[in-house]
Amino acid sequence: MVTDQVIVERTEAKGPGGHPVYSDPTGILRAEISPAGEVRMLASGAYQTPINPAAEPMA
Repeated sequence: MVTDQVIVERTEAKGPGGHPVYSDPTGILRAEISPAGEVRMLASGAYQTPINPAAEPMA
């Protein structure tokens, strides 16, 4: 299994579910993360098909 880790920061935006949107420093990776840890990847440009990720809080 291949895993990638990306550090994201909270933005001022809200996602389609009303939860905060988090972004990597480039702004390419964007995800809406609920308080329950559910993640919804958000396309940041054309021709993107995001897959379902897993999120874990940093210790």
